[in-house]
Amino acid sequence: MEQPFVSVIINCLNGEDYLKEAIDSVYAQTYTNWEIIFWDNNSTDSTAEIAKSYGEKVKYYKADVTVPLGEARNLAWKKATGDLIALLDADDIWLPTRLEEGINALWNSPHSVCYAGLEKITEDGAHIDNALPLYEPGNLFSKLLRQFDVNISTLLIKRKDLEKYNFEFDKNITASEEYNLFVRIAAKLTFCPIHKVLAKLRIHGNSLTDKAISKWAYEREYTLNQVRNENPGIEKDFPREFEEAYARGNYYRARYLMSLNEKSKAREEMGKVKSVDFKYFLLYVTLFFPKEVWHLIHTPEMKHKILPLVFGINNKKS
Repeated sequence: MEQPFVSVIINCLNGEDYLKEAIDSVYAQTYTNWEIIFWDNNSTDSTAEIAKSYGEKVKYYKADVTVPLGEARNLAWKKATGDLIALLDADDIWLPTRLEEGINALWNSPHSVCYAGLEKITEDGAHIDNALPLYEPGNLFSKLLRQFDVNISTLLIKRKDLEKYNFEFDKNITASEEYNLFVRIAAKLTFCPIHKVLAKLRIHGNSLTDKAISKWAYEREYTLNQVRNENPGIEKDFPREFEEAYARGNYYRARYLMSLNEKSKAREEMGKVKSVDFKYFLLYVTLFFPKEVWHLIHTPEMKHKILPLVFGINNKKS
């Protein structure tokens, strides 16, 4: 097999708790032709000491000021020299064959991006569940527009294709960077999902805050408008998909409003999209019941059971 050089991008801000485990998982890869571009986003803990302890395969850079994650990733990408770019969040873990299997699937294929399944784990490393890609290889734009399932720590990207279209993370997006970038990429390039768990995603207690959800609503609309501007007329080719993608923004806004105990405003928001799909009608109806019904549906325990059914998500277990 040809041995393409891989630049592994790790961005970190005060990640000392899990950083060693993340970097160790790169060193444990069965594929060895790689470098780590380590971007320290102005950490004040022992991040620098940990990263620098690994030797010359880790190219360490430290920012003078802390910037949003998307902007930090752009800065790190500019330091990359690899044929392929991989990303690893500083609290996630790769399985040993993650790079090897990604390269086997992507490098000699016509696709530009591949991603794989992951195991969700608690902060302490305990198993929660597995999430596998929903789709088969090909043009995934219409699918990702409606239900995004790209896992950042399993991505492998051909650098030449990023550079061809000058793709990078949008600095205006701070809560849904991955959705923004990879939906835009999917409008022009094809993807190759791998239906196998190749990484572990650490779920933190504050992984999904109400503040982040409030940004999701605006950023969803921002992204969809951006895609339309970058690809004139594309909404005419995918009218149903765009309608539902915009409706998801209304749902996110309703969730945020309910976190503020603004039930009537949340009901008004869901009322705008109740006819888009039956699932939105059901969510709208719940807002005529006591608010506890809505909140019960959105508890961490129930979200894993009910919301995937509502939104048609079927991440298979393996």
